[in-house]
Amino acid sequence: MKSGSSGAQPPGPKPRVVGVGAGQVGFGPAAAAPATAPSRNPAEGERGVLKVLWVSQHKLLREEERQLRLYAQRLGLRLELDKYGGKVPSTEWLVKNKILADGYKIVIVVLPLSMVAHLVEFGRRAGFEVWRPKMERLHFDRRLPCPEFDPATDVMVPTLDEDGDPVFLHNRFVRFEKVIDLKLVTEAIEVG
Repeated sequence: MKSGSSGAQPPGPKPRVVGVGAGQVGFGPAAAAPATAPSRNPAEGERGVLKVLWVSQHKLLREEERQLRLYAQRLGLRLELDKYGGKVPSTEWLVKNKILADGYKIVIVVLPLSMVAHLVEFGRRAGFEVWRPKMERLHFDRRLPCPEFDPATDVMVPTLDEDGDPVFLHNRFVRFEKVIDLKLVTEAIEVG
């Protein structure tokens, strides 16, 4: 909120900080706080516009886009949503050539954790937020399409089961989450 605006806002939810532990791949359910209003005015670049960049080779789901539009509307802004599905050679390249070049205030990424961690650091300094789509794992299925599949919210990811047989992991979009921090917690292994 800019200084000079009237009305105090109640404090937002306290971020939960967790590390990526042994056996945990990707984000855990508590790795980020729920998406909240950007800490800076999201319309700094263009008045009345919330500029969002989707960075993923995965297609944006209808429910994801609907929630982004509702979020912008709640802020009294018009959503400008751009998608980038190409190769991301480095976080530096993404920040310089896409995010800062076009003035995005929110960047939604499906990228490796190391890249997400760097983006969060860049975002703190440059004034943009890094979000991720929170997906719920429903089940593994050998059938395609799954009878429970909803094209507005769901994705079927090809993978292998514990026996090495091909199956589909059925995931469902739940919400967006703002990535506050990523930490790798390690412990030395004593050998001999």
